[in-house]
Amino acid sequence: MKGLFCAVIIITIMGAVFGGTVSGRLIFETTEPSSAQGIAAVLTEGQMHQLASGELDYEEIAFALLYSPPWNFTVSGSFSDDSLYYAFGIVVADDSSLEGNPMGVYPLSPFHTNGGSYEGVEIPVDDTIDLNIIIHPGDIEFTNIYAIVMDMSSALFSGTTELDTDFVVPIFDTLPIIENVPSGLKQVLVFKDENGNELYDAGEPFAYCESIDTPFVFAAAGVPDSMIAQAFLNEWKVKEHKPMVKEISLRLYPSPFNSELLIEADLPEGKHNITITDISGRVVHHSEMENSSVYKWNPQDLTSGIYNVRIRGDNFIVEKNAVYLK
Repeated sequence: MKGLFCAVIIITIMGAVFGGTVSGRLIFETTEPSSAQGIAAVLTEGQMHQLASGELDYEEIAFALLYSPPWNFTVSGSFSDDSLYYAFGIVVADDSSLEGNPMGVYPLSPFHTNGGSYEGVEIPVDDTIDLNIIIHPGDIEFTNIYAIVMDMSSALFSGTTELDTDFVVPIFDTLPIIENVPSGLKQVLVFKDENGNELYDAGEPFAYCESIDTPFVFAAAGVPDSMIAQAFLNEWKVKEHKPMVKEISLRLYPSPFNSELLIEADLPEGKHNITITDISGRVVHHSEMENSSVYKWNPQDLTSGIYNVRIRGDNFIVEKNAVYLK
């Protein structure tokens, strides 16, 4: 979050292009500070995807700074009535932590402007959230299911490689509510605990929750139905090339990463081709991976973005995406 505020200060100095306004206020569902630094921002759906991939240009964000009650804002920018917009509010009441500050989403997001403007945007903000997710188990028996909630704030804005784990919780139905989650940007890993240790182990069925086709979850007040995160437990299965000799699990961690990606797969005997491509399909790395070893990839001279990891054998192809943040 601190990096985001630094970017906002730079934008303030440079100025912006004005074409319309989005106005409203923040509504506190937690203790309201007498003064603090806050932001109300309006992002397009495309910018949401850029945020997830680390390619977001913060100088292009339409925003307004807030410092005290009544927390009213007017965001000026060049808005198109044909675009969908998401409105967010963040208040840094505790600058010692990147998570747990009041955060919220306009419940009617995404919305269209009318003549380049939109009024009455009331954004609820809270520092602790009851997080709703949806789980699609596919053909997996829905028993011994757990969710790991990890904070992404440091990974996105501080450049660290490790995600902070908030907690691990058991999941008993496909529409669970994970209570008392500190607000912020999260990754939520849902997995089936097959060996009973209440931890994720390589080879166990798992899936990351996704929101707006991005690999992160907004733990924020006011999240609309369109942004409720979903996990497809059967989504990470192998894509068939020929009849499979066995089920192969592919795990990439950490994701997002900013220096080294560990690639782990339960592979049959022999050497197998590993190819990594960028979002355009351009091959950026090609090598071989043997048996069930852990392959380490250190990107060189590559931009932040989404990269596809594909392992090909004589009778299988397995692939998955990872997010690289420089």
